[in-house]
Amino acid sequence: MKIKRWGSGADHGTRSIEIDRPIFSWNEKEKVVEIQQSGIGDFTSGSTHNYVFQISLNEVKELVKVVGDKPTNTCAEEISEIFSVCLREVIRIEKCCIGEVGALNDAYKA
Repeated sequence: MKIKRWGSGADHGTRSIEIDRPIFSWNEKEKVVEIQQSGIGDFTSGSTHNYVFQISLNEVKELVKVVGDKPTNTCAEEISEIFSVCLREVIRIEKCCIGEVGALNDAYKA
């Protein structure tokens, strides 16, 4: 994951930092996906910082909408390769949306 920034008034060029070892987790209390990494170098100085990005379910929905639209026509092979490993989770989200997640949970317990 890369974060880029540039000045909105005085643009002195684009700077970026790389989030190369992200840890993804679910924060049950706040109902958000968290992406964490420690020791990320500053944009301009030699100091480092710890980052926690919080992504709401509504923001996850927007990401799914973006990926599920045009890229499915232009990058189907890449999407298939990447998402195939989490097809179970994709189906669980689909089942939740149509109200069948309880039945799905019961089936996995058996």
